[in-house]
Amino acid sequence: APLSFCVYLCHYLICNLIFQVLFRPHSVATLIAAYLVVTGLSVAFAAVVTNIKGLSYILAGQKYRRRRPVVASQLVTEYVD
Repeated sequence: APLSFCVYLCHYLICNLIFQVLFRPHSVATLIAAYLVVTGLSVAFAAVVTNIKGLSYILAGQKYRRRRPVVASQLVTEYVD
């Protein structure tokens, strides 16, 4: 959900770039491949852009938050009997 606005904004540009430069889908298999490539590139682009301080609010509509790295000790939970 946090990346959906940015994916919505950039997927059309990536579609045009791929269809004009790389290939045009002529069959169902190439259409599915194009869909997967566009989706993957859009999500990857959105994930990178939302981690850039100046572009996070403009393209993703969310304030930049520095993400702390996850420490292995935070992943382990203790069970109390």
